[in-house]
Amino acid sequence: MKRKKRKLKSFLSRVYQNNSMKMQFVLVYSLFVLVPTLAALLLMSRTANEKIQDVTLQTAEEMVSQISSNASFQFQQMANISLTISTNSNVRELLSRQNTDIYTDYCDAKKMQMIMEEIINISQGLEAKLYVDSKKSYSSQRVYFHNIETFYEMYDVAEDGSLPSQLSWVCNQTDGGPPSSISYISPVYSSNDITQVIAYLKVDMKYSDIEKLFTNISLSNTFDYFLVDHTGKTLYSSVEDQRENIFTTDELRQKQGVFQKGNAYYAYSQMDSSRWFIVYLVDVNALGTDTTSSFLTTTILIITLFAVFFLVMVLCLVLIVTHHYDRKIQAITDSLDAHNVSDLEPNLRKRVNNLDFLTANVNRLMLKVKDMTEQSVQREINEKKAELKALQFQINPHFLYNALDTINWAAIKRGDMVANRQIGLLAQYFRLVLNNGNINIHMSEELEFCRVYLQIQNEINAGKFTFEINTDELIRDITLPKMSIQPIVENALIHGVLKQRNHKGKILVLAQQTETTTRVKVWDNGVGFDVQRLQESMLQGGKDGFGLHNIYERLKLFLGTDPVLHFRSDEAGTEVEITLEL
Repeated sequence: MKRKKRKLKSFLSRVYQNNSMKMQFVLVYSLFVLVPTLAALLLMSRTANEKIQDVTLQTAEEMVSQISSNASFQFQQMANISLTISTNSNVRELLSRQNTDIYTDYCDAKKMQMIMEEIINISQGLEAKLYVDSKKSYSSQRVYFHNIETFYEMYDVAEDGSLPSQLSWVCNQTDGGPPSSISYISPVYSSNDITQVIAYLKVDMKYSDIEKLFTNISLSNTFDYFLVDHTGKTLYSSVEDQRENIFTTDELRQKQGVFQKGNAYYAYSQMDSSRWFIVYLVDVNALGTDTTSSFLTTTILIITLFAVFFLVMVLCLVLIVTHHYDRKIQAITDSLDAHNVSDLEPNLRKRVNNLDFLTANVNRLMLKVKDMTEQSVQREINEKKAELKALQFQINPHFLYNALDTINWAAIKRGDMVANRQIGLLAQYFRLVLNNGNINIHMSEELEFCRVYLQIQNEINAGKFTFEINTDELIRDITLPKMSIQPIVENALIHGVLKQRNHKGKILVLAQQTETTTRVKVWDNGVGFDVQRLQESMLQGGKDGFGLHNIYERLKLFLGTDPVLHFRSDEAGTEVEITLEL
């Protein structure tokens, strides 16, 4: 037991004698104990408040939405009753009568009163008023019937008798108190002319009946609510000092929701029938205060216990891990010292911490590996370039071109125009071969190369064959290695066309572009050859297929992938097809 205590004491003594180890303990304690504890405490406190606030606002929104639906149902009943009366054919016909006497007016009024009472009685608490032409004797009754001039004085009516869009629903405000009633107004059209307004019908509901729905909710210490139309105008406010228009259409832009204005939250919902908004003041602090306090107290206690436990666990873990990795790092640094990886002098090495020493030398090793990789890649690129140039310039025709130019001038001086034409074609051929030293050329230049070669051969062989070269305009600018097609044309002529004696030879070169590839076909009607042997010779090289092997290797280096060369030989002729995915 004493031996174990001495070992532990010795280890702790070594730990605290090392400055870097002291800093590690401070950092570990700060990062893994103090900071997480404070952060967790603040986060949980903030999260709890936000969660309670979100739940409160969500609940308020749902409650306001339900109240809005109930009130909208009442409003819709008013609208339905108004439309039922105003569109009643008997009412419209009676109101449309002209030049009637007093008795007839009395009878008409009695009939319309019975119709309105029958419809109004369907829903309790509603009143209906008809504003009719002043010529009607019953216009002064002032119970069911009123003078239309009175209506014109109360509301702004257009010349055609139509109502403003906001006038269908009216909040009849009283001075200094809540509204007396809510009204729905609809025009009554003549039975003889559906465009002529002959009366206005107003259906009223006492505001006290509606207010019972609005006050059946407690979202704050008071019952503060606002009745706002769709333009943001405040129709009524239960808060006496906030009866001006305090809401904007941007704040009420949705059908329902919650928004913050200053330090206050408001829950609102729109009534479908009237398009009015019912807006409630929500006091988030009035709900859940005791729950929040209890939750925070419990949270603080749990986090404190967790911090103490975590501190003990971290201290033990740090001691164990530090001892373990110190041994590992020491072994690695000893190995680096043994292999002389470090550039430090022995006296400086003793002053450097093992971890810093290891980090510095690992970085040096990574830089060395990076340099070696770059050198290897560059060496491989240079080898590929050298191999490509070696395959391209197996024959250097520069001296031949200069010699031909000298012979051509001698032929011109002697007047030998046939020789001049032939030498000119041959000089053009070698000029294309040189091509200013360019390894890669355009498809149009390669095909011109083939055309000149075949013209030269046609001159030499006295027209024993014909040839044709066709190409798509889309592929004339495609780049490929020089002399990729000409050797195939040469094989078709020498090994095919010139060896047959039965008929005149023909060579066809066709270059086409598909959606994803470029295809070049060389066809001749010569004697043909063994496809299998030439395929093997192309891949492996040899006497019979040196030209094709050269083409295959150069295209492979150019494309980075294996090119596709397809051979076909039968009685109809011989065809070599190259497929390039450029």
